[in-house]
Amino acid sequence: MVSVEQEHKRDMEKRRAELHKIIGAEKEKGLNIKEFVKEGNPSDVILKLIKEINYDLLILRMHEQNPLERMLVGGGNDEIIRAKPCSIFLVKQQK
Repeated sequence: MVSVEQEHKRDMEKRRAELHKIIGAEKEKGLNIKEFVKEGNPSDVILKLIKEINYDLLILRMHEQNPLERMLVGGGNDEIIRAKPCSIFLVKQQK
């Protein structure tokens, strides 16, 4: 039987591999990209990283949530946008 921790570890490895592949393709196009993989509350981690490294632009993917979902779980992007740590560019998710 697979433990939750093992499943989480496997999922994180899969996500890192996907991220590495995407970043590699963009670097080949000449983009300067820094890769960070951190665990924790996404909003907290992102805000702390922006402050530590002093970024001037953050690109976020918009999440489409229905009003009930937003009320119950909130929106991670909302916390970051309210904090206004730097310029923020929102990218609409393709359907």
